Amino acid sequence: MRLIILMLCFARLALCSGDAMFGLTWGMTPKQVKSIVDIEKKKATDNMYYYTCSKLQKNVSIAESYTLLFDEDSSLVKIVMGYLWFCRKRSI
Repeated sequence: MRLIILMLCFARLALCSGDAMFGLTWGMTPKQVKSIVDIEKKKATDNMYYYTCSKLQKNVSIAESYTLLFDEDSSLVKIVMGYLWFCRKRSI
């Protein structure tokens, strides 16, 4: 079994906001996301806040978890989707 993390890194432009993946919008605050799905705060660094959840508004079937990163202005700037990939031995 391999754990593969598919990182969906999308930088938010300073003056622009728009649709992000999984039914979210760049620039959303944690409070706005919490009104849609249940997220849990994991940790904070000097200027970034990390939240996790097991599903989002528009899920991907292989997703095990999602990590949402918010900047110091509490704006959504990055989404990371984690999933498990099972390697099966081929029988001959």
